[in-house]
Amino acid sequence: RDLQRAEDSFRHLEREANSVLQELKAARAGLAAERQRVEKAEEQSAQLNALVASLRNDMEGLEARARAAEAAARSAELVAQRQEAELGYLKQRLEDAQHMEAERQSSRDETRALAETSRQRVEFLERALQKTTAA
Repeated sequence: RDLQRAEDSFRHLEREANSVLQELKAARAGLAAERQRVEKAEEQSAQLNALVASLRNDMEGLEARARAAEAAARSAELVAQRQEAELGYLKQRLEDAQHMEAERQSSRDETRALAETSRQRVEFLERALQKTTAA
């Protein structure tokens, strides 16, 4: 009877040990699956961090190019303003030169008119002198 009780007790303990062993195996399998999920999440996190860093670098590059484009646009605007001022100056100089040329032409015309009048007087006086000497 004691032996029977001991065997029953042993079987009971054996069943409990097997049950605990099965729970332990299930817990280890769950732990391994959880470890794989954590590793996968860490890998995805590292990939996302790399992507964020890459995007940040791209954004900084774009911002630098935008600043360079703005500077080039300001420079081009200044060049255009300077060229516009130079064009205005050159137009004024051309206008002044045309005015001076018109004045010179007017002066030449007056000089020719005076020369023609003088030539006609000289001819008139020469004829008058010839008439006077002939008489």
